[in-house]
Amino acid sequence: MPRIRTIKPTHHSDRKLPEISLQAHLLWVLNWCWSDDEGIFENDPLLIRSNNFPRRTDIRVEQIIQWLDQLVKARFLVPFTYNGEGYYINRTFKTHQKIDRPQASKIPLDVIFSIRGQFDERSTIDRDDSTQYSNVLESSVEESKGEYLGAPSAPTAPPDVGKKSKKKPVEQKKFVPPSLSEVEKYFIATMGNPTDPRCWMEAKCINQAGQCFDHYTANGWVQGRGKPIKNWQASCRNWIRNELNGTYGPVRKSEPPQKKNEEPPPALSVEATPSPPAMPKTAVEINYLFERFMEGQVTIISVDAAHYDYLKKAGRINWTKEQTAAISQQAKDHITEKSLPADEKNVLKFMKLFGVIEYFQQQKTKGDEKIFCEKDFSGAAAFRAQTPVLYRH
Repeated sequence: MPRIRTIKPTHHSDRKLPEISLQAHLLWVLNWCWSDDEGIFENDPLLIRSNNFPRRTDIRVEQIIQWLDQLVKARFLVPFTYNGEGYYINRTFKTHQKIDRPQASKIPLDVIFSIRGQFDERSTIDRDDSTQYSNVLESSVEESKGEYLGAPSAPTAPPDVGKKSKKKPVEQKKFVPPSLSEVEKYFIATMGNPTDPRCWMEAKCINQAGQCFDHYTANGWVQGRGKPIKNWQASCRNWIRNELNGTYGPVRKSEPPQKKNEEPPPALSVEATPSPPAMPKTAVEINYLFERFMEGQVTIISVDAAHYDYLKKAGRINWTKEQTAAISQQAKDHITEKSLPADEKNVLKFMKLFGVIEYFQQQKTKGDEKIFCEKDFSGAAAFRAQTPVLYRH
């Protein structure tokens, strides 16, 4: 249920505002109306877009994810997970909003208090916020008439002079593994920015996110030598760096060290059997996209014009004039609907995208499970040499 919120004049002079884009700033302010009285809202980019931009057809979910990521990096928002669901909390919400009749949040107060306590300890900006929050928390506990069991205990009297006070052990926050959806959104927000020269396509972001999620889930979310993971976002960034650097390539077995004054073993006269050719990366990606298409998860947003060029070179696509005219009309209708530039280059691009989807539909009708197989590339070194490079590492 949306509520009326206020904006203080001091908000406009916040020194951290230049760290975020104007669109992220607008999203942040608009979404205050959709945050509960504790400043919390669900981590659902699709819902956030429909709430704040219901009549803007030019705003995509990928942009919402990028703007949320900017707000997190500037520490205007703090992400957290509760009962397997993702949420955000506006860090300074309680400082700037005066709630006359606060409504209870669906997140327990002890969880909110723990989250606010963590970032209050790292920042001196929110000291007033934490004091105000303590007052609100105590009043909420009194109104609940003892039903809330997670309330903080009353302050104790100071220890007597000369007696050593025992320090209470600090409770460490229990690590909550992320869901696959959260990991996919983080990969898209981190590597899906088209302005970054090293950006990945959405399909690769989802593919790498799934590999990362399966790897750490199988290992029980621990690092090397069995150390538990404390920050899953940092593990995802490390995974991305390793992928960019080619760390996940084939592992070479190390040979035993040769002793001094020892002659090397004679070379075998038998010629080694050549290993079967590896499937090109582009063919692997097209297979992956076709599998997702069979599940109803792939549209023209997921494919690329380079996929069409690859299928064309492989001799898989050969449209008739009627089919070409139909695909051309689809592209023009899409451009008109989305109010995109209708120049010849843009029309050709969308013709290729719709052409890939049309080819996938034909293969699905035939009952094929894959587009390419390993046997398609036996002795095809010349064909692989002409493979277009889709990902820029």
